[in-house]
Amino acid sequence: MKIKIIFFLIILVSFPYTGITETNENNLQLRKNYKSFGSILPITGKYSQLGKRSLRGIRTAIQRTAQFGQYNVFVKDSKSTTEGASAAYKQLTSEISPLFVIGPVPSNHLKFIEEANSVINQPIVIFPVFDANTHHENIKSFYLPVDKQVRTLVDFSLRDLNLKRFAVLYPDTGVGKIYSKQFSNYLNINGGKIVYSGGYNPDLSDLDTHIKWIESYKLDAIFIPDSAKNSTFVIKNIISDDDITNIIFLGPNTWNSEIFFNLSKNDFDGIVHKIIFTDFIDKDSEDWISFRTLYKTLFNEEPGSYEYQVYLATIYFLENDLQRQIVSSNNSMTPESHIFTINEGRIVRLK
Repeated sequence: MKIKIIFFLIILVSFPYTGITETNENNLQLRKNYKSFGSILPITGKYSQLGKRSLRGIRTAIQRTAQFGQYNVFVKDSKSTTEGASAAYKQLTSEISPLFVIGPVPSNHLKFIEEANSVINQPIVIFPVFDANTHHENIKSFYLPVDKQVRTLVDFSLRDLNLKRFAVLYPDTGVGKIYSKQFSNYLNINGGKIVYSGGYNPDLSDLDTHIKWIESYKLDAIFIPDSAKNSTFVIKNIISDDDITNIIFLGPNTWNSEIFFNLSKNDFDGIVHKIIFTDFIDKDSEDWISFRTLYKTLFNEEPGSYEYQVYLATIYFLENDLQRQIVSSNNSMTPESHIFTINEGRIVRLK
């Protein structure tokens, strides 16, 4: 059956056994007997790369479950705007009754959908960096919360490593301040001590000033809640200072990345300069290896943590549908947080 589509964009790839078919967007062939879910993604505009990564996670999930069930996925372009996301949701739900909706991406576009729709009848899955502050039972957040990352790092540092004295070096941004505040609060409550806390310019121009301050303190560990690239730069500048020794560096899940590993693997041997970070992705696990293998087969490139997030969320809803299970009423779909280090040239899970 051919359907004329004017505003509604479906992203389509030829996969065996899936409900996604490659055809012109205005002359679409959909599988009649397949169930359908939707996705609101920035296919065009400034967030288009994020939309591409999201779609690849979705496509990998569909392929993974293809032998058990077949699905059409309707992808609506938000055009990377909040208004576009709201319009996309309206058009999506006027065309079909989706089992669930992946997106909007980015997650802060959600509020415009909530404001414009008094009734949301299907689960909507978003991927926020922080709590989305929504209490709607059908809006699900899949993310590793800052407080969970902080608690995992602090608990491991105090109980397993018996560390006592800490510094926090953070980017002077909204995100950096949130990480710093939560880390400091939870550490103090549990008996650790912050002996230095400083926010550096995001361009790292005043980093030397903070390192000079750190020289004057006896420290066990430094928490650096920054991006993979910036964190590596900060750490290398600290370890190049001969007056700062025997430090354990603590970081968030941004460190569990190829960027961080490739920039730092030759500097951290797990003995003199120790790296500890947290994430929900264990890249030695069967789940990750299976995902990575299929993703590379489909797209001929390495996947990232974000693609895996989208994949896991999509898998969750597809499997719930296949098994006819009721989706959890919890607003947060929070994965388990693990502890990792870099040792002998590889990322190793500690706990």
